Amino acid sequence: MKESVLPSAVIHSKFLMWIALIIIMLLGISYLGFKANKQHAASTSSQDLTVAAAVNSPPVVTPADRILSTLPQLNVLVPVLYSTQMILPQKGVQDGSALWQPNQQQLTIVQGTVLAGVDLSELTRANMNLSAPASLQLPLAEMISVHLDDVSTYDIKTGQKSAVQLGTSMTESQLEEVRQQMEHNACMSGILQNSSESTRKEVDVLLKSMNIEMMVNVTNPLPCEGT
Repeated sequence: MKESVLPSAVIHSKFLMWIALIIIMLLGISYLGFKANKQHAASTSSQDLTVAAAVNSPPVVTPADRILSTLPQLNVLVPVLYSTQMILPQKGVQDGSALWQPNQQQLTIVQGTVLAGVDLSELTRANMNLSAPASLQLPLAEMISVHLDDVSTYDIKTGQKSAVQLGTSMTESQLEEVRQQMEHNACMSGILQNSSESTRKEVDVLLKSMNIEMMVNVTNPLPCEGT
């Protein structure tokens, strides 16, 4: 009877041993799979954080970017106004309708204003040198407008105004000639140099308020036209 029970116990013991080995292998495989998934998840999370950091991090803004996003919006900065009064030569006022009587001599006085300035909207990266020492070259100062405020004609003998004012009887070509002369007078007075220097001082203050250390240079105005 004992001889028939022993082999059955041995078989049962081997069977349990194989079951235990299989369970251990499955546990090992499960552990390895869990560890691999965890490493992959960590790697993916790290990549996601890197991408998110790159997306959320603010772009690098250079001094040139700050200048071009600020100064050009000011357009003409610190315009200089030139007020003038000029007497037209007698040969320029031969319109008989402006006279009271034949052979009347008259005096024509023109009052006007000329506006000049530096248009900062023309600034580009070509105007900037960012290597030490950094510098900014301002655009050329230009005439912006010429306005005839008043054109009055007077009798030389009496000092009274003529019945018909020259300002209402001059042709457009005559008015344009007066404007050109007035612009020339303003140019000769140094209005362009004054505009360049005023703009240079103002831009220097603006750059310092932006914590940008940069030398501001002006562009020499063109020679005055006309006579």
